Amino acid sequence: MLNLSRAERRFWLRWTLATMGCIALATLIGPFGFLGGFVPLATLQWLALRGYWPQARYWFWATLVGGGLGTVAMVFGFLVTASAVGGAAIAAAVQGMAQAIALRGSSRHWRWWPLINMAILVPTTTWAVSQGIQASFSGSAINPWWFWSALGLGTGLVGGAIKGLALILMLRAPAPRT
Repeated sequence: MLNLSRAERRFWLRWTLATMGCIALATLIGPFGFLGGFVPLATLQWLALRGYWPQARYWFWATLVGGGLGTVAMVFGFLVTASAVGGAAIAAAVQGMAQAIALRGSSRHWRWWPLINMAILVPTTTWAVSQGIQASFSGSAINPWWFWSALGLGTGLVGGAIKGLALILMLRAPAPRT
């Protein structure tokens, strides 16, 4: 069993709720939510991290830049691979590389973050992204608004909870002082 301190539990709850809210909002907005969702995500994750990790501002910028580049890479990856999995994997790798740079001075395992990010985001978001892509072409009227809310909340809950725990474990292994 994973023993979390009170501060870690509070951070994890804030992180999970922030991720759930952001992804639920992005799915309700539709294609623009999927393409621009990294902006509110960076902001809300920075707010969740602020009291837990002193270098939270680096995470904000890494998620903002990595999310933007990752979105471009996701669209390109989807067009090249014709697969939501391929697009999500490329986006997660790009975002993970930017976030790894933010973690560099705080965790000795920072190099693993792109792979960890891919392992978490691809299975937890691919099904939501593929639904969103399909709705973008066929119109979201096929499913009612509560479907998109539930899809976003579920995706944010699972992905946010797992990624929050991974980040806690990453930050538990401090970088060696040089």
